[in-house]
Amino acid sequence: MALINSMCYSYGRSKILIEQRHKSFMKKLQQLQINIDEHIKQISLSATDMNNLMTIIDDFLYRDHYELRMELERRRAILKFDAKDHQLVHTFYNLKPRQTE
Repeated sequence: MALINSMCYSYGRSKILIEQRHKSFMKKLQQLQINIDEHIKQISLSATDMNNLMTIIDDFLYRDHYELRMELERRRAILKFDAKDHQLVHTFYNLKPRQTE
């Protein structure tokens, strides 16, 4: 109930409150950047290790998505066949066949 009747909904947030929130977010952002820098320093992977790791990840994803690619290829082929069938039926009716044909 207090949230619904809040003055912030009626008159907007005060400038001081917005500035305080902005400062707190900036402090959190700086702390996160420091943490990221520390983790990067701790991880000392060489370029070859990184390339090997990327190759392993790519191979894993390729194998994992094989079934998905096969299903998409199957659906693509079915769609092409359906389009061709539609085109043939349309061409047939454009010939205006008689009832006996």
